[in-house]
Amino acid sequence: MILSTQHNTIVFSPPKTGTRYRMIRFKDVNDMKRQPGNMHVPISYVHEICQDHELDQQTLHKVVCIRNPWRRYASLFDMMFRARKNQDDQPQLFIKWINSEHFNRRAFSLDTFLFDKEGDLGADEILQIDDWHAHIDRLKQLLHHDSDVPYNYKSKYSYEDTYKQWYTQQAIDLVAEKDAKTIELLNLTF
Repeated sequence: MILSTQHNTIVFSPPKTGTRYRMIRFKDVNDMKRQPGNMHVPISYVHEICQDHELDQQTLHKVVCIRNPWRRYASLFDMMFRARKNQDDQPQLFIKWINSEHFNRRAFSLDTFLFDKEGDLGADEILQIDDWHAHIDRLKQLLHHDSDVPYNYKSKYSYEDTYKQWYTQQAIDLVAEKDAKTIELLNLTF
């Protein structure tokens, strides 16, 4: 998460959306950098954050960076199970993981990041990281950050060739159910 009180902007970052890169790139305008445990705070906590920093929630510009949910969950799965040697059981393990308590506890759905506790859209702006350069350019505008740092972010894993291999129709449907509101709002597809 990035909070710039100077620019009255907060940027929420679900896991596996390039959070660490953004926090490093915009560290000079981030008032949250010294507080541990705040990388993946959902938008439902905006009230508490505003109270802690004496900000007006109504005027604070709330941004959420998202990623195609099917790619995002594949990235989470790969991160957690990369060391597994037997690739044959990956689709079944993937489904088991999506249904697990661990998944539901640790892998916040995008819906949790975009919608407040009442179920209303809490974000003023949604940036899709699938267009990496455009989302960074927009953050540079919002945070008045003129750095010429190149766009050298590279994922540790290339999903283009392999992430779809883990998805059966059941897995596609499970992810669609977990992020239903986000998928509908942004018209996202597998």
